[in-house]
Amino acid sequence: MTPESDAVPDRDPYLLAQVREAFGRVVYSHKTHEKQADICFTKHRWQQGVLIALTAISSGTFLAAVVGLLGNAVLTSLATSSIALLVSWMSLGTKTFKFEEESEAHHGVASRLWDVRESYISLIADLMSGALSNEEGRERRDELQQATRDAYADAPRTSNRAFERAQGGLQNNEEMTFLDMIFILPPGIRSSYEGDTGRRRILERVRDDLKVRYKNTEIRVDQCVVRVRFKSNTFKFEVQPAFENADGSFDYPDTNAEGWKVTKPREEIAATKECNDRTSTNMRHLARMTRAWKNANGINMGGLLIDTLVYNFFDQTDDYDTAGTGSFDLMARDFFKFLKDQPEQEYYLALGSRQRVHVKAQFQPKAKKAYNRCLEAIADEGKTSANKKWREVFGTSVPLAKSASDSSRSFRDTEEFIEDEFPVDVSETVSIDCEVTQAGWRPTWLSAMRRGGILLKADKGLRFVVTSCSVREPYTLKWKVLNRGPEAERRDAIRGQIVDSSKRGVRIEHSDFKGEHVVECYVVKDGVVVARDRIDVPIDNTSVKRAKTL
Repeated sequence: MTPESDAVPDRDPYLLAQVREAFGRVVYSHKTHEKQADICFTKHRWQQGVLIALTAISSGTFLAAVVGLLGNAVLTSLATSSIALLVSWMSLGTKTFKFEEESEAHHGVASRLWDVRESYISLIADLMSGALSNEEGRERRDELQQATRDAYADAPRTSNRAFERAQGGLQNNEEMTFLDMIFILPPGIRSSYEGDTGRRRILERVRDDLKVRYKNTEIRVDQCVVRVRFKSNTFKFEVQPAFENADGSFDYPDTNAEGWKVTKPREEIAATKECNDRTSTNMRHLARMTRAWKNANGINMGGLLIDTLVYNFFDQTDDYDTAGTGSFDLMARDFFKFLKDQPEQEYYLALGSRQRVHVKAQFQPKAKKAYNRCLEAIADEGKTSANKKWREVFGTSVPLAKSASDSSRSFRDTEEFIEDEFPVDVSETVSIDCEVTQAGWRPTWLSAMRRGGILLKADKGLRFVVTSCSVREPYTLKWKVLNRGPEAERRDAIRGQIVDSSKRGVRIEHSDFKGEHVVECYVVKDGVVVARDRIDVPIDNTSVKRAKTL
């Protein structure tokens, strides 16, 4: 990669391999404790909800009025005693099973492991670039191993369920996505990469040098970085070659730009750390939640824009500086209100560096929808419907709570989720619409009908098409047609499977029965979902005909 005069010292491949494996274990441990914290907090919410409900029901006047309808004093007395016993049992359970405290403990361990994880990323970058000697690398490795042992010493036990969720999140939901690192280039080679082709050539040179060292690894150039994906685990690196400037900033190549661009990551990292410390790590938690929201709802937002918006949110309120997990629902609600009320603008000034961060697509409409779902979920706290509302906001990372009616339902839940088939990392934009047709009538677009308040009736032809897509070909389209409502359940016609296009870029359907149906489209490129869109298809009546359609 580098000329002999700028060559880095010989690197111990076994040291780097060991550090990388240790990093992978820490990532899994960190994510497992995060998932265990979520599980415990969900149990705490259910515990409190049931206790409140039983306490209300056990009210003497209410219970006497309801059970008294039986007309039997013995049964009334027995029911009253039974419910009082349940209240006592639940009250004792809250003292024995302290799920909220356990959730906070797991969050504390996860926060400590997060610091270790980030330090491992820096160590890997320093070893790969030659910034550290082998001896310095071993010393730093030993320090991180001790920090890891210290975190584990006070860690409560985790469950297999938490590990399975962590595994699913890392392997399928991209909860540990690209790890960014700057590869500092020797200043002596800078003049060799001036001119129009210099930016592309330096990226290809870094790619080729990495391929020599990592022969069985997927490595490719992507605009301004070299993406590295190791086959031995699920973690991916984005290596950004750059020349360091005297003021601590970096010049980096961008194949889509006219010249080299400037980045100031040190200022951004410092601002992130300051805000994260000030908010008791809530900045990191909210940034992670926001990334889950953007991937679940197809919002084309870069990581720096997300971090900047989260930073700006905490800059205008101190309500959540010391908040625990019990306030995350309110924090999410207020954050989406903050987002939906943002004026439309082309760019923001990045946290710390104050450089321009361009807005790729307007996020306000979907933030407004998320805000409304948060209000509904908070109002439904303790009910199964609350989890469904939260899942609409944050995707499959929110587990669905099972109700007693699930075992007795008469229809099959056949819905599939794209996260179970492909990693999701939304970085592009796609829009879909539906052309509604009927013999003897002029075709019209579903979006225009809804804006005009025109109801969609049964017995219409439905042609779902991509109206715009920022993803460069080649790519693959996947679709989901989900029927909802009592009629869909009665017919056992929920559908919801992930399917291919009926023909290139098009999905053909037919309106059949009443319900608030949904169609989703996914753009898959290089095995990753990079864009997605969804359109609601509310059908107002039921056809007298019978067909396996919407």
